Amino acid sequence: KYISVDEFKSWFNKDDWQKLKLIDFCGNYDEPTTNPDLLKIIDWILSADLFPKDLVVNIATNGGTRSTEFWKDMGNLCEKYRTGREHSRLRVVWGIDGLEDTNHLYRKNAKWKSIMTAIKTLKDRNFNLVWKFIIFKHNQHQ
Repeated sequence: KYISVDEFKSWFNKDDWQKLKLIDFCGNYDEPTTNPDLLKIIDWILSADLFPKDLVVNIATNGGTRSTEFWKDMGNLCEKYRTGREHSRLRVVWGIDGLEDTNHLYRKNAKWKSIMTAIKTLKDRNFNLVWKFIIFKHNQHQ
């Protein structure tokens, strides 16, 4: 089940979050970007007075699940919460474990072309990108 933006908001309305530095969306069972409300959730977090204005939201993704339009919208949010020439309070960490010939061996059903389109869409906005590479026997040469 996906968490709606309203359900997400209800979890945070009772406590003091002013010392919180990071919210990390990292799928243990699924890909965070597949949630239909993810962009609304991120926008609410980064604009809400509940959280400090230096809070960072981190999205871990393989980048292959959504359309170019989604990544443009993600780029708009990165731009909205830009903190410097190359930095934003919204950070995307790309889980790409190898190159085109090996990435799909661990990242099942990840389409290289879709991943590269997603990365290019954000890179064109002049943001630093983070690449998380898990080394396996089949990709260690890369």
